[in-house]
Amino acid sequence: MNNPSSSEYDPDASASLELFNFERPADTVMTYTGINNSPKYIIYGDSESEASNLKYNVYLSKEQGGGVVYESDSFTVTYTILDANGNSHTDVVEYRPDYLNNSNAKIEYNIYKFLAIGKNEVTLTMKAKNSSAKNSINFSVYMLQFEISSSFNYAKHWNSAQDIEVPVSVKRSNANLTLTIDVYIDGEYATLSGTTSASTWQVTTSELNPSRTF
Repeated sequence: MNNPSSSEYDPDASASLELFNFERPADTVMTYTGINNSPKYIIYGDSESEASNLKYNVYLSKEQGGGVVYESDSFTVTYTILDANGNSHTDVVEYRPDYLNNSNAKIEYNIYKFLAIGKNEVTLTMKAKNSSAKNSINFSVYMLQFEISSSFNYAKHWNSAQDIEVPVSVKRSNANLTLTIDVYIDGEYATLSGTTSASTWQVTTSELNPSRTF
């Protein structure tokens, strides 16, 4: 009797095969509230502003029986910041399950130390520890630096019929935004020189270091 070749059917080998049934994992979804992808603005030096100190909540849930069931799990958030100078910063933080699905336990993380003056790109990647559920969000953070200065000639004699004039100058790091400035002199809302009614100084996007007289 000839031995069967490798290409022939072998009933003994076939009998040793086993079948496995894999259950499809439940569709678990990770969501967040409290943050969005709109641009954010921070004044240089204001490390405790709302845009500097992120506060948000994370939820882990799945649909079951026509409703929503919340899952308990620990999770990580990877904070990635590409600063305005082109440097990348990454920090991975693990959070306990009690920070999940709990609107009273906000996650707080301050990104100020990673930012540079100019446009910064921020990405948050959230990942559950014991499932494949994850989510992410990215947004731009503009760190602005500007100074407002004024000069006044105290040596000049001003009579009561003469308007007092105060030159005001602005120096800023980013000219791509419209800046609104209200000027008060002796508690009175000042007017731009040459105008007759109180007006707000709108510094246009094309002006980097403008000056006006009030």
